[in-house]
Amino acid sequence: MVRTALLARFRERWLSGALPLVVEHRPGEAEHVCAAPSLWMGARELALELSARCEEGGPDGPALVLDLQPGVRWVQALVAGLRVGMTVHLEAPAPGGAWAVTEVGLVRTAAPADDERPGPGHSAAALTEQALGLAGRLTPGAVALLDVSRPVPAPTLLAALHDEVELHLTPDPCSVHALTPGASPDLVHLHR
Repeated sequence: MVRTALLARFRERWLSGALPLVVEHRPGEAEHVCAAPSLWMGARELALELSARCEEGGPDGPALVLDLQPGVRWVQALVAGLRVGMTVHLEAPAPGGAWAVTEVGLVRTAAPADDERPGPGHSAAALTEQALGLAGRLTPGAVALLDVSRPVPAPTLLAALHDEVELHLTPDPCSVHALTPGASPDLVHLHR
């Protein structure tokens, strides 16, 4: 497992507190709320499973693709990829032979079709460095809203988790009525 300042802070703070809190909003479904200890333990379980299955990959290590809708499991998979030191692809397609976290579990990817190009991969070290560069801008306990209908800015998301916010992930920010701009003085809309 990889050790970084970001992961050390996550482990230290997430096991002992309620924040950060990730709230997943999906149209037509009840909210899915996940407090810090559950975030860490879910990421830990997936990191252990990935470590057991990983083989050496390319120059940036083994690859992981997050082939699922952004939400609690997506966040856990991102943190697991950092823990294992993987090159993370935030969406499909990924290079053949990568591990993919999907709605049904962990699967090995096939090579993309000839007309598909794998999305860019992000090394764990680069994601960590970018997140730490953005950290410290949010007040702990602030309510943050991230529109997941567009590509998720992983360093921004990781920085928000570092800053211990209540993070709402939604494909339709206008549908989260309790988080209208006047509802909370600490409401922050996250973007790139």
